Amino acid sequence: SSNSTMTWMERRISNFEYLMNLNTIAGRTYNDLSQYPVFPWVLTDYTSDSIDFDNPLCECFRDFSKPIGAQVPERAEHADIKYHSLPQDGLDPPFHWGTLCSNPGAVLYFLVRMEPYTSLHIDLHGRFDHPDRHFYNVGQSYNSSTRGQGDCKELIPEFFYLPEFLVNSNEFDFGTRHDGKPVGDVILPNWAKSPEDFIVKHRAALESEYVSNHINHWIDLIFGYKQRGQASIEALNVYHYTSYEGMVDLDNEKDPKKRRALEAQISNFGQTPRQIFKEPHPKRMNLSEATSLKGSTLSHVLRAAALKANAIQMGTPDNPLIFAGVSGGSPNQVIERGVMDNLVTISKNGVYGIHNWLARWTGAHPFYCEKDTQLEEGVRCVSGPFTPGARTPCNLVRLSADGRVLFTAGLWDNSIRTGRVNQHEIIPLGVLYQHKNVVSCIELDGKYLATGGRDTTVVIWKLLRKGGECHGLKPHPSAILYGHNSEVTCVALSQELDIVVSGSTEGIVLIHTLKLGTYIRTLVPHIPADPDSDHFTVSFVGIASNGNLVIAGKLPSNKGGHHSVIYLYTINGKLIKRAKLEDETSAMFLEGERVVLGGATGSLEIRDTDYINIKHKLRLKTGVVAIAKDPRNQHLFVTTMDGKLLILTPTAKAYVKGKK
Repeated sequence: SSNSTMTWMERRISNFEYLMNLNTIAGRTYNDLSQYPVFPWVLTDYTSDSIDFDNPLCECFRDFSKPIGAQVPERAEHADIKYHSLPQDGLDPPFHWGTLCSNPGAVLYFLVRMEPYTSLHIDLHGRFDHPDRHFYNVGQSYNSSTRGQGDCKELIPEFFYLPEFLVNSNEFDFGTRHDGKPVGDVILPNWAKSPEDFIVKHRAALESEYVSNHINHWIDLIFGYKQRGQASIEALNVYHYTSYEGMVDLDNEKDPKKRRALEAQISNFGQTPRQIFKEPHPKRMNLSEATSLKGSTLSHVLRAAALKANAIQMGTPDNPLIFAGVSGGSPNQVIERGVMDNLVTISKNGVYGIHNWLARWTGAHPFYCEKDTQLEEGVRCVSGPFTPGARTPCNLVRLSADGRVLFTAGLWDNSIRTGRVNQHEIIPLGVLYQHKNVVSCIELDGKYLATGGRDTTVVIWKLLRKGGECHGLKPHPSAILYGHNSEVTCVALSQELDIVVSGSTEGIVLIHTLKLGTYIRTLVPHIPADPDSDHFTVSFVGIASNGNLVIAGKLPSNKGGHHSVIYLYTINGKLIKRAKLEDETSAMFLEGERVVLGGATGSLEIRDTDYINIKHKLRLKTGVVAIAKDPRNQHLFVTTMDGKLLILTPTAKAYVKGKK
């Protein structure tokens, strides 16, 4: 856990990711209701019409140094009295709380509206529980956990990413409460406009500065030194002894009735997470400390108040760059403070350059770049010319995560080509054929690569890896996906979520599983009023880190030409928002919970992936061709139609050798 803890402290992963890591290390799993992942109640205010998590004077957060059952002084005092009134030398050690903060009943209580938890709930109770005991209102559940008799349950991870569990979409008949109101969808706080809005704001609360500065105290209670011993007694954090790992030896229990009773106790009342930390958990660095230690990450760049576009002339208006990416350089080549990498650029005509690049040169200079002296000669090209007329040329080239292999599509012979990137050239590795027409788009994530073609198919390939390094593609595809009736223009994939999303010129988006290629659903963002004059073409698809799907495309304009539209969907296919764009989208890039949209006339917009609201906007001198990032997650690359490569950084000076 030490590496994960340091990564979290340095703000390279979110609070949510870190808590999931700790749950996994502590033996918590979605596959066992008695050891389900546990998350904290974060907020205390469920009645206000609005809430500001960034306000330092906001008193809307719970006390993370105390168990959820001890938030109210009267109840904390009662728990302390209870502990000391129980026999200290009896067979059963004394405890503050009889039920654990996470147990099967609590999990099924929250997830009763979703299968298979609905059926498991019925198996547990024999039928649906009494209507007054169902999960009915978020605020009421918080009050029950903090003030109710015998209730001290914390939350489950779904409260931070899954709006569907709050909706009775299956229309189960849970009965009518004592006040005559039926139990249907969960009643949300006043500050949440919808289940999706609740999840967005609740996740924002978890990632807020207050929680980042205090969540280490909660970790001490659940996974750390306050879980056991004298520290747990002082923290009012002692549960029934059967919930602790190693406290019950079932193998040596000879009495079958007592053994069954203990098994039932452990199964129904939950198990305490495995203790991970024996010392107080360290506090997270503040943003300025993390930035000074590791430099600005791309996430910080996309949230910066001001951005600077550092321009380098790498191509020409007739031959602009369609790709820019960074490949690891030779360990022996060092310049001043760091090892040099290779900045690989590919132009529209296939001409490539390999430039010296250093992501963080000094504190005053966010990067160093030395142009490839052979670029001006224009003699080195990727193997095989690109087919003219590509709809989205920025989707034709990708670089492996380790920066060692270049993947190229859009070639005249319908092939996919791989090349090894070294210090001075790109050496051809192999040629693969599967599509029956030109490969129109390519994307990779983790150990998978997906290609879409004019033959209407999407092909999934696995990367060939040896010793942790990429060596190209395995010779045969792992899956071929069907369903489109026209050219596939874009594809996105997520190994973590196990999905492939593809869009086509016919205006539909298909979602399949990545590993098995199983069809999931079809999204139709725009239903044309007139198929001949109101046709929607999907240009780009993307998968955000929060699971939302971003779809950009174009519609015919009343004034002639096209205008672009962007759609935001949940991963389960619910439309969240639609927005018309001022500029025709020519490039799109997703990083974390931000989407960057480049326009054909020079607009560059940074939007969130919660509501696709504009967070930052730049106006460039000419249109955008492609958008990418460096593998160290520090810079954003933007190529433009006048042949320039723009490196976006927070306002600072960069050093470019050979700049013209």
